[in-house]
Amino acid sequence: MGIYNQKPFIDGSGDQNRELYEAKAEAVAEARTVISGGATELSINGTTEAMIRITPTGLWDNLAQIIYWGPDYNMNAKPAMHIADFDVVKALKVEAKTSGKLYANQAGSVLVYVSEFGTDKPLEGASVSIKGPGVSGKSKTDKNGLARFDVTPNAKGVIEISVSHSDLGDGYTAVYVLEAGSESTSTIDLDPMESVTNKNNVIIAGTVSVGSQVTINKETVPVSNQGRFEKSVSLAEGENQFIIEVTEPTQQMNRKIVVINRDTTGPVVTVASLDRLVDVRELYLTGKVNENAILTINNQNAVMDGLEWKSKITLDYGKNNVTMEAKDIIGNTSKTELVLEVFRKMTVTLAIGKKTVLINGSPSEKGLDVAPFIKDATTFVPIRFIAEAFGAKVNWIQAVKGISIEWMDKKIEMQIGSKKALINGKEVRMEQAPMIVNGTTFVPLRFVAESLSADVEWIEATREIKISIFAY
Repeated sequence: MGIYNQKPFIDGSGDQNRELYEAKAEAVAEARTVISGGATELSINGTTEAMIRITPTGLWDNLAQIIYWGPDYNMNAKPAMHIADFDVVKALKVEAKTSGKLYANQAGSVLVYVSEFGTDKPLEGASVSIKGPGVSGKSKTDKNGLARFDVTPNAKGVIEISVSHSDLGDGYTAVYVLEAGSESTSTIDLDPMESVTNKNNVIIAGTVSVGSQVTINKETVPVSNQGRFEKSVSLAEGENQFIIEVTEPTQQMNRKIVVINRDTTGPVVTVASLDRLVDVRELYLTGKVNENAILTINNQNAVMDGLEWKSKITLDYGKNNVTMEAKDIIGNTSKTELVLEVFRKMTVTLAIGKKTVLINGSPSEKGLDVAPFIKDATTFVPIRFIAEAFGAKVNWIQAVKGISIEWMDKKIEMQIGSKKALINGKEVRMEQAPMIVNGTTFVPLRFVAESLSADVEWIEATREIKISIFAY
């Protein structure tokens, strides 16, 4: 299938000459074929459907027609003429500009631009005439589609502009003349709107002079008979700029730029660093948050001082959950969870060869059944007594002669006679294997320190061992 573009002359035989894709019709821009149905008369099993788009650049009756080439029953290519003929309507574009505001009794210029609608191709030779208060004139457009008139109107009013073209028809526009000495300024009265929002869309609305034209970012916005306009615009995250341009009937122009920031991120809350909390039952938390944010700590309002905040909280031994919720001035929220651990410092003091024990400096109500000792340069201590003094849970597994200790976030597993141990499932090696002495399980002191993250102090003068640990 093809499209012929028709030339407007007839040769001697009376037939109209046609050329495929002559200058007045552009080439095919899009085509597609669909196979469907079951036409058994032809060699192809189906029917075809095609779509072709063209852009005319001239005006004539029957400017284009569709012609189909296809095989007849003898498989010879045959054209089927005049499937469809198309006309192209007239399309003339007229724009008028002035050298500045036109005032009565003051010289000025009117510039008329004539082009082909759709293609914006300048039209040379178009006839242009103007008529208004004390103004009259005729001219032809040049190769740039421009006709210029120097005028001195004698009163305020309207200068009418008429354009005609032999092929593209007629066009019309006008410019306005202001009264001498008047200062007419195009105004844009915008409705209040937020400069920062978390919404996806906002309405830009306002009032202009009746009869004005309004565009927002080059897109035309309808104006009511009362001069009202409004448009819903989409916002991207961050800064969004909208240019609002107004052209009044007097051709006065004005522009306003509106910047709207879209922010959907909740406030960022920071907390000042803390040392290890030992025996702390009350604490002032401090930190920073975004400007003008509202912050609550465990549902209590924090005290704000600019970007800085503080809040007094009550703590227990162990893990304390702290919930910080912040909200900014446009409604964005954030939630931060913080866990504060409060420890007790506990100390167990033993002496080599002695059954007495000090817990946090005071004698234990119950002494040791077997005193600590040194064997092969390794110090052995009773693991059950020490672990339970620190609040750990100790289990004896008789079947395998195993010891299991659960303390805070750790699980320690050992076996009598084996240097292998497990800490949270990870294998470690001891310098000496655990042993049982008179019914009491002893393990190397170094292993106690490493497995329980304890601090160990050896006091040579008294042969004492001070084991300190932070626990809850």
